[in-house]
Amino acid sequence: MADPVVLRDLLREKHWQQYQTFLREYDKAASTVDRSLVGTAPSRAQLHRWQSGELKGLPHPRHCEVLEAMFPGLRATEMFVPAQRNGDSPTSPLTAAVEDGLEGVAPVPSAWSAARPSAEPAGLAPGKTFQGPAQDRAESLARALQLLGKRLRISEQEIADLALLAGNLVDLALDCSIDIDSEGWGAVTYRFELLNLTDAPVNRLLREQWFENTEGVRIEPHSSSDRRVSIPMPLT
Repeated sequence: MADPVVLRDLLREKHWQQYQTFLREYDKAASTVDRSLVGTAPSRAQLHRWQSGELKGLPHPRHCEVLEAMFPGLRATEMFVPAQRNGDSPTSPLTAAVEDGLEGVAPVPSAWSAARPSAEPAGLAPGKTFQGPAQDRAESLARALQLLGKRLRISEQEIADLALLAGNLVDLALDCSIDIDSEGWGAVTYRFELLNLTDAPVNRLLREQWFENTEGVRIEPHSSSDRRVSIPMPLT
């Protein structure tokens, strides 16, 4: 993963690292440069790439103008050089992305799961929970994502993108198999792989699949695990 740049530290010093706060300050500075630049702020993912050092070169000139208005006395070229490391942990850029993802997300999405005070998200060591300050939660999730990336061989860029989805359930994979017998009957089986980036384990999940013709649905154990089920759907 690339080294964080000076812009990241500048935003933290001003306490502007939260995305909604950044948008407010960006538009405020843009209005002093050119009113037409108001509302042209980078997306959340783009801002993360800027701070993490993944950007090649400089942002668009209009962005540079606004950034220079946000931080008077500094040129854009000075903001996009690697920041000096002062004991930062190797997960700090990823932690910042997780914090952005968690911003504004309810701690426990009640439509999906029930609150459990001692919840332990998948991928964390026993006893390591999301309880505590938001910074601790973000760091725990960042470490869990790094472990997940190594185990599943997910690229660093994909892990960074997943971090921005913190607080949500994420579809990692979808497998669909269709079996048709000699008489023309068919069975469609869907297999979903979900990543839980919320504060609590998911104990129920609603998902709908629509078919033009079907004669019923049955749920049966999946051969790969006693914790998984398959839902074959005979088609007419």
